[in-house]
Amino acid sequence: MDCKMVEKIREEFMYMDAVNYISDVLQKTKGKELKVAFLGGSLSKGERVKRELCFVSLFEQKIEERLSNGRKVSVLRYGQSGTMSSNGLYKVKKLIEEKPDLVFLDYAMNDTGDRYLWESTEGICSQLVQAGAHVVILLFCNDQGHCTRGAMERVASHYHLPVVDIGKTITDKIQKGELTWEEYGLDYVHPTPLGHEIITSELLNLFQEKEQKENVMEDYYPETPAFLGAFRNSYIMDLSEKMVDTKPGDVILDTEITMKMMLMEFWQDSIKNEAGLVFMLDGQKVCGADAYASMAWGNPVCHYVGGDGSEETYHLVIYAGKGKPPANWDYSQFHLRLMIGC
Repeated sequence: MDCKMVEKIREEFMYMDAVNYISDVLQKTKGKELKVAFLGGSLSKGERVKRELCFVSLFEQKIEERLSNGRKVSVLRYGQSGTMSSNGLYKVKKLIEEKPDLVFLDYAMNDTGDRYLWESTEGICSQLVQAGAHVVILLFCNDQGHCTRGAMERVASHYHLPVVDIGKTITDKIQKGELTWEEYGLDYVHPTPLGHEIITSELLNLFQEKEQKENVMEDYYPETPAFLGAFRNSYIMDLSEKMVDTKPGDVILDTEITMKMMLMEFWQDSIKNEAGLVFMLDGQKVCGADAYASMAWGNPVCHYVGGDGSEETYHLVIYAGKGKPPANWDYSQFHLRLMIGC
C-alpha cells in the first residue's frame, strides 16, 4: 500500500471518527441543551477579525439550524490570544464548572515542542474527560503547513479522542489550486473572514445526527498516561494578593511542596516596570519572571518552574528581585498563580 493511500485512509478514519464521536455525544445529551466550548488561542478568539466573523461566532449562529427538533445549543468561549496549553490548564478549571458536553481544543498552533506543553495538553484532556466532557482536538496550521501535530495526535490516540485536521484541509485545497493562502490567511496564521467561513463549514459537517443506536460509545479513561501524567490532576495556588504590597527583596512564599511538576502564570506588559521574581527549588534558582517585555500586551505568560513528573517534595522559595524603588517597579501587576501537578 503506497503512502498516499495510507494517508487517505488515515484522514478518512479521523474524520469519520469525529463524526461518530459527536453523533454519540448528541445522542447521549438528547433532550437537553447542548453545551459546546472552544478552548484555545487567538484563532478561537477571532484575532484580527470582527467578533461576529470569527468561526466560533459563525458556529454559534448556525449550529441550531443544523440540528433537529429545535435543539438548543449554548457556546462557551474560552479563546485568548497569545496563550498555550499551559495557560489552558488554568482555564480548564473554570470551564469544568460550566459542565460542557463537548470541548473543541485549539492549542496546536501556539504550542511549541517543549515537553511541559505535552503535559499541559494531556492535563487538559485528562481533566475534561474525568469531569464527563467530550473532547475534539483541532489542528490548524501556519503558512508553511506546520503545527504541533505529533504531541496532539499522541494524546488523542491515547484517550480515544478524535482529531480534526483543518490545517491539512487548507493545505490540500491550496495544493489543488482551489484556494490560496492569501485568501485564507490575513498573515502567517490568522484566518481571513473567508478562512473563518471555511473552518465553520468543516465544524458543522461534523454534526450529523443519526438514527438511535443501541451501542453508544462508552466513556474511556486510560489507566496510564500518554506522557508523564504530570497534570492529569492538578490544583492552582493563587499568590496574587501577596503581590500587592511587595517590595524588592521580600519573600513571597517559603514552603515545602509535594508535586510532580509546577508551572507559573503571571501577567506581563509593555509598560516599563522593573519588577521581577526569582524562583528557587531546593536552594537552586530555576527560573525568573519579569513584569515588563517590549512585545507584551497585558497577556498571561506561563513558564515551567520544575518537576520531572515523579512525585517529590521540594523546598520552594519565591522572592521579589530587581527594582529600584519607588519610581519604576510594581509587583501588584503580576497576578501570580502556580499550577501544581499532583
